[in-house]
Amino acid sequence: MFGLSFITVFVLLFTRSALSQTDPLFLTPLIKSGNITEARSLSLVLELPNSSVDIPSRPSYSGFITVNETYNSNLFFWFFPATSNDTQAEKTPIVLWLDGGPGVSNFLTIFTQNGPFSVAMSLNGTFGLKHRPEDWTVNTSIIYLENPVDVGFSFTSDPAGLPKTSEEAAVDSIEFLRQFFLLFPEYDSNPFFLVGQSYGGHFAPAVGTAIHQRNKENQQPTLNFQGMLLIAPWTNPLVQVDSYAEFFYHTALIDERTRQEIATQQKLIQGLINEEKFDEAKDVWTDMLLNPSSIFNSGSGFTTALTLLEDQLDATSFYFVNYVELPEFRQALHVGNLTYTLVSEAIQQSMSEEFMASKSEHVEELLRAEKYKIIVATGQLDLTVTHTGMEKMLNGFVWSGQNEWKTTNRTVWRSANGHVAGYKKEALHLTMYLIRNAGHLLIGDQMEWSLELVNEIFAV
Repeated sequence: MFGLSFITVFVLLFTRSALSQTDPLFLTPLIKSGNITEARSLSLVLELPNSSVDIPSRPSYSGFITVNETYNSNLFFWFFPATSNDTQAEKTPIVLWLDGGPGVSNFLTIFTQNGPFSVAMSLNGTFGLKHRPEDWTVNTSIIYLENPVDVGFSFTSDPAGLPKTSEEAAVDSIEFLRQFFLLFPEYDSNPFFLVGQSYGGHFAPAVGTAIHQRNKENQQPTLNFQGMLLIAPWTNPLVQVDSYAEFFYHTALIDERTRQEIATQQKLIQGLINEEKFDEAKDVWTDMLLNPSSIFNSGSGFTTALTLLEDQLDATSFYFVNYVELPEFRQALHVGNLTYTLVSEAIQQSMSEEFMASKSEHVEELLRAEKYKIIVATGQLDLTVTHTGMEKMLNGFVWSGQNEWKTTNRTVWRSANGHVAGYKKEALHLTMYLIRNAGHLLIGDQMEWSLELVNEIFAV
């Protein structure tokens, strides 16, 4: 949910751009005609501008795949193959990364959390790339997909192409994957994982069940689907909203009066959700937590609900938007003069009705299949998707391991240097990591520990 009001308001000045460059690279015509070698050659990302000398040389690929020809809907991707010198390349996991919002560009993740580089501003005011040591794409191949259409550089020519639900967005994602693995067939048997971050806790489960059903029906490509990692996921609002009053109060952010006020709003939200008045529920939730004049803001003074440690957004987190505007960067990524949308208001509006709906049934279906890893990572200090709300949600999953999950004790999870990085709980196919001193953007808050976590998870 980085695309919620606390970021949306901040980034409106950065949201859109349209610079004249070379034509965008549409790969679908080449894929359909069987010109795979040409398509791959054209999609190769060459030299990125203003790169520091310490950035290792490594290949990546980007371009557009048409997922709906009727609406001219095109999804943009940036693919980073793993760079580790693993002699068993076929065992290297490949990940489809789905970010939140709904409607937030995953360039935020690439440049500020776990991509190969970050963006910094020099003393003369220019923006360039620095190497990130905590790069997830060393041992894991990651497809960063600008999902749904209208996010980042992805677009549709017809408003009818804007999805209203995660299931509709999943149809586009599945078509993307079908063409992607025609473009990169050497990866189609690798262990495949989904990652959903924040509102990606809606997107990833929907895509996961779609893949599960397709594999059962032997629809091509049949992916070697291993499971999914949900990071600070917004998946079951009915359960997750029932945590704010106590969490805020016991972390000393609000007083008793504000606790009672938020508790009242929580019950109102749950009642509206039960009546399937999802838009009204979202409005009440936003007024309670995120708006500049929200109950939470008035009681705590915080203008962001990302983490207990920060009362306002860090402007440097959005330096990457200035870098994305560079003509040389646009040329390198094959996006031409297309509009860049950091936060898609169109998607937030089209998917507004779904925001407070639950997607737990998708997670439960995958758990009941008893063949997929379901991993949840949550931040100890997250104010939007609290760890207490997360635990309530996980306890409520209906599956064969529910009783074992409830009776299993968590264990201390230590980093490589022996520090307590957090806590871990697992039963059968379900695992939860609680990351210490981390908020909603837990990867960026704890980069080293997050890297250790993902290397542990994807060690297949």
